[in-house]
Amino acid sequence: METAIISTIVGALAGFATSALLIRHKEKERELTERQLFVHHLQFETEFKLYKELWESLAKLLYSVRSLRPLFEFNTGEAEEQKKRRKMTDVSAAFNSYNPLVYCNRPFYAPEIFKYACELSGKAYEEWLEFGLLNPLTAGYYEKGFRNIMYIEKIADKICEAIRVRIWGER
Repeated sequence: METAIISTIVGALAGFATSALLIRHKEKERELTERQLFVHHLQFETEFKLYKELWESLAKLLYSVRSLRPLFEFNTGEAEEQKKRRKMTDVSAAFNSYNPLVYCNRPFYAPEIFKYACELSGKAYEEWLEFGLLNPLTAGYYEKGFRNIMYIEKIADKICEAIRVRIWGER
């Protein structure tokens, strides 16, 4: 009878100890899951904010680069050299806003988005240089500008799609 009581007590203690270990294990798993969810949420918020800022800056850069060699432009009475200087200054300001946003936040962007953002930066800079250096009377001047803009817009579309995939998942 004593052995039965001792066996019952030992069994109860072993069951209690096992239950306590299982409960502690479940608590640790829950803590780890909560921590992972918090980090994931923080990462998502950081990326989302950066992508929003990137897109705003990209839109301003795109708008200013488009205005360099438009196919149609109203005559405002502004001297050609003054107009050229103003346009180049506008693009410079947009470029100086866009570039640090891209490079200073590189670790927080998805690699694909960073790659496209750099490509867009390079092509926008190329268009800015050509506008500043080439003579508008040169054959193909406006066509080259149009091709540059089409290429830049294609890259912008790739950035847009890559951001959407990052935010909403695979499409």
